[in-house]
Amino acid sequence: NIIAISWKSAAGTIEPPTDTAGNKYSEAAQLTPGGGNLSQAIYFAKKIPAADAGNTVEVKFSGGRLGVNVCVAEYSGLDDPIVEGTSSRSGSNNSATSGPVTTTAANTLLFTAGTTWGEFGNARNEFDTRELTQRLDALVADRIVNAGTYEAEAPKGGNTSSTWLMQVVA
Repeated sequence: NIIAISWKSAAGTIEPPTDTAGNKYSEAAQLTPGGGNLSQAIYFAKKIPAADAGNTVEVKFSGGRLGVNVCVAEYSGLDDPIVEGTSSRSGSNNSATSGPVTTTAANTLLFTAGTTWGEFGNARNEFDTRELTQRLDALVADRIVNAGTYEAEAPKGGNTSSTWLMQVVA
């Protein structure tokens, strides 16, 4: 599981997520307060076994927050995952970007997530959009790459001058 947690405030903190199956979640991209009162972090858990009764993820917040969004993506068939690199960017132009991340291995998963006060369009640069929530202004996308340097990008819609925050994890 990879979990992107975002909210509309520069204040507040989160604890590592927990779930009802007892899996341990590790930080993949650190909590980043971006410009315009946006915050986001990305966590992951390795080798989660199937749970017959389902599995509920819980995130605990402290401090002020507004417009909380928690996106959970489930992947299978990955080798023992390690975080090879991350990048985070914030801005207010009409194209959001994660900044560059470099990977040295073939078949590496790149996971990107973003939040904005405006709207996102579908991810670019060969990323597949997995979640695009206009009500909460969040984006989750991914792609598999070979060794190289990559950057996630998404166009802004609506108020194109609104602030955004994007992160990518290899």
